[in-house]
Amino acid sequence: MSIGEGAKALIEEELLDGAAFGIAQKIGATNSITWMSEKQKNVYERVIAPHFTKPCQTTDCPFEIEIDFIADAIRAEASGDSVICQHCIYVGEQNAKDD
Repeated sequence: MSIGEGAKALIEEELLDGAAFGIAQKIGATNSITWMSEKQKNVYERVIAPHFTKPCQTTDCPFEIEIDFIADAIRAEASGDSVICQHCIYVGEQNAKDD
């Protein structure tokens, strides 16, 4: 996945409106943010980008969700599920194998 997929997830979950909605649509279509004007960058940084920084919800985990998995995290959070980083998922899978 990618930043474009993350933008599409924000739209699907109805987390944006106005200019941010339109900017997210274009991010989803281009999978890029290099095309933005200064005004669009300002909206992106204030409204959209904060959705792309999500901490792992596992107790005492210092990691954030990687951008490649942010779309899944946005959808999980919107549906009330926990958001867990790849490191914690891996550790959980390894612990399950040991049982």
